[in-house]
Amino acid sequence: MDEPSPSTTSPSPSPRGWLDKLIQLIAGEPRNREDLIETLETAQERGLLDHGALAMIEGVLELHELRARDLMIPRGQMAVLEHTMGFDELLQRMLESGHSRYPVIGEDRDEVLGLLLVKD
Repeated sequence: MDEPSPSTTSPSPSPRGWLDKLIQLIAGEPRNREDLIETLETAQERGLLDHGALAMIEGVLELHELRARDLMIPRGQMAVLEHTMGFDELLQRMLESGHSRYPVIGEDRDEVLGLLLVKD
């Protein structure tokens, strides 16, 4: 019965105007990846990010450039743990290789019994 007239409805949002773009430029909001990394480095220098957090964010930003083959280790070079190894031998192997994940194998490399995560 009483429908609002077109003049009383709220206006639809308009695209950003030139003033908004100018403010963004003056405020220093990053315009590309390099600007973003520079902003993050400045935040780290000011103590807003620690070095580990900055390194992690930079790694995430570079992740799209990697392919699976860039991350893979050839099967013959994999650091594996045999299920029959004693604790001291396991620890020595992990310290020597420095990896965070190890396939645990049975009789040969084709028999993967599980995966040991060093952080656990």
